[in-house]
Amino acid sequence: MHRIYGVVPATVESLEDDDELGRVVLRYRWMSKKEPKTPPARIATALAGGDRGLQFMPEAGDEVLVAFEQGDPRVPYIVGFLWNGKQKPPRQKPEQRTLKTVSGHVLEFDDTKDKEKVSLLFKGGEPSIVLDAKKLSIKFSDTSYIELTSSELKIVNSTLVSINP
Repeated sequence: MHRIYGVVPATVESLEDDDELGRVVLRYRWMSKKEPKTPPARIATALAGGDRGLQFMPEAGDEVLVAFEQGDPRVPYIVGFLWNGKQKPPRQKPEQRTLKTVSGHVLEFDDTKDKEKVSLLFKGGEPSIVLDAKKLSIKFSDTSYIELTSSELKIVNSTLVSINP
């Protein structure tokens, strides 16, 4: 058997896992479409344990980085996900730490100096929840919103318009 040491890029072929263990099937660059499927690859992730852990699965067609146990290509592990020329990061600014799902939900930690905030955007737009140093804003799909600051509570498009101490 030929051993492969180091890491290699691969493409996720499918998320088929009959045992429901969070594994995926891969296609390596050297494989033809006619070659048999790879053994299911396990995904290295933070906090993995009994019914807990950080679970973000790649999608079919995503590029991943793979290592092999003792160099054995029959025992692959996905050690990371890769952006490339076709699949680019959701944000280009390094001070914006972003988690974006396939359907467009966004959780963002923006560390832009003097504009720091945490945002949760549903399907990439509204409704949204934004927390910054001055206020908490909750916007709904229509034009209504709730805004809370240390000195004021304002609810727009409802009975309560504003409360000032």
